[in-house]
Amino acid sequence: FSLHNSCSNKMCQVILTKPLRDCLLDIKGKFLVSYNDCPEIRELWDKPGIHIEEISRLNNLAQRYDGGCQYAELLISNYDTSERARSVRQLSLFDNETILEV
Repeated sequence: FSLHNSCSNKMCQVILTKPLRDCLLDIKGKFLVSYNDCPEIRELWDKPGIHIEEISRLNNLAQRYDGGCQYAELLISNYDTSERARSVRQLSLFDNETILEV
């Protein structure tokens, strides 16, 4: 679930995000929300059990004028997003096998 809005006013973004946050804090399942990185959003989501991960990604709208332009984004979740990466191993044809030379 990604929530990006066109409102450039920081307080407008917080006002629009607060009902979503309140709803998600009460769910029994997992959630993941991405949002532009700003102090107001960080403060709004600074709650027990909430994980905030900083990432950087390409700004697709700016690529035409500024190739490689990136912006800061937050991944906000109620679980450790790295837990899956630690538990899933990529399969290989050569795992636990001896490589035969021809």
